[in-house]
Amino acid sequence: MIKIRPLLKSARTYATRRPERPPLKIKDPLMGPGSSQHSLDGGKFTFIHRKPPTAPSPHSYITAPVSPLLRPPSQPSAVSSPSPLPPLQRPELPKHNVLSEAQIDEIRRLRAEDPQKNTASQLARQFGCSSKFVSFCAPLPRELKKAALAEREAAHVQSRERWGEKKRTVVAIRQKRRSMW
Repeated sequence: MIKIRPLLKSARTYATRRPERPPLKIKDPLMGPGSSQHSLDGGKFTFIHRKPPTAPSPHSYITAPVSPLLRPPSQPSAVSSPSPLPPLQRPELPKHNVLSEAQIDEIRRLRAEDPQKNTASQLARQFGCSSKFVSFCAPLPRELKKAALAEREAAHVQSRERWGEKKRTVVAIRQKRRSMW
């Protein structure tokens, strides 16, 4: 015969009292196994001496420091700049001469005399200034400027004739799109 046990409904399944946290076990960070405490000035002040956490490295003494921060500053060489700055990202632009009125008049005279031979870049090299400055102080006459632009456009047309059908189509689409901006 099988006995069936009755379910115990009175059995408790919860804690009988509220849980309490155990007391904190925080150690004093100043007081450790290798520290010593001294009272100073009649107990008004406390001096705590702690030993370093690790032994000093034999390779990092003051006489031969490993860290570059502990090394004495090196003497700058005669070739390098005197300040310890990083190198420039862009090279410095060449310094241009400040031209006198006589030199500017000479540039204008040479440019008017033969603009094909005395181009802006050639005169800029000769006088030590920028080609933009030469173009500003001695511009080409309008007729010569139009002729130079027409000559350049003719050279461009010759190079465009070698383009294939696909490139011509792409350039035409790009020009049409730009005209609609």
